Amino acid sequence: MKWFLLMLVIVVFGVQFFLSMITPGRLVRDIQLDRISAYETYNFSMVLASDYYLFTVLIPTIVIFVYVAIIWYRDWLGKGTYMQRLLTLPIRRMTIFYAKLTTIVMVALLFIALHSLLLPLQQLTFAAMLPDQFYAGNANVITLIQMSFLEVFYWHNLIDVIYVFLIGITLISLMFTGVLIERAYRYVGLVMNASIVIVLFVLYIQLIEASMSFYSHEMMWMISGIIVILLTVSLVVSSLLLTKRMSA
Repeated sequence: MKWFLLMLVIVVFGVQFFLSMITPGRLVRDIQLDRISAYETYNFSMVLASDYYLFTVLIPTIVIFVYVAIIWYRDWLGKGTYMQRLLTLPIRRMTIFYAKLTTIVMVALLFIALHSLLLPLQQLTFAAMLPDQFYAGNANVITLIQMSFLEVFYWHNLIDVIYVFLIGITLISLMFTGVLIERAYRYVGLVMNASIVIVLFVLYIQLIEASMSFYSHEMMWMISGIIVILLTVSLVVSSLLLTKRMSA
């Protein structure tokens, strides 16, 4: 997948730089047409507020979740007997699970790291294209992130890092488990997966309703406990499926 991921990186960040270049022109045109005030100044937050910029962030997010399934099914459905050879390796079969999980996490971190490096350059591109009299000056990158949807992908302290990573890893692990259930039980597995999704959705609705009755720190501890339980169950079930149900 490295060439596909490289192409995705080029397209996503290429579009983001393109938006950084054309948004100043649109601002100037709107000012000339009296659609917005000529006495106001503007900064890079105008680009981050764009639906198109949001779309460029959602694309790799969606691709990563699709890749969660591809990373398993390509071994089963591809040419040859790759999965059979993996299952006969003289290692614990959960090593395969952890290797694939690590790959997904590293791909996600790759996009976040690249974006954090390129975001200041995108802001400089915006500043270079916008006339000085309309430019409010470079904003602190952290401030820009806190004022936009990007705050979901960035964290301010170690607790946030652990919390977000735990949620992400649990979600990926549950999707891995769903794939293994389908591979182990086929059509029955699809029904089981649908039932699991319904149960998790109901649990999510219950948590939203419960959030009205608990303090934020109490909700955080409650959600953390549920996540740990879900992750533990996912790993145990996946281990049993790989060792007991998957044949080489």
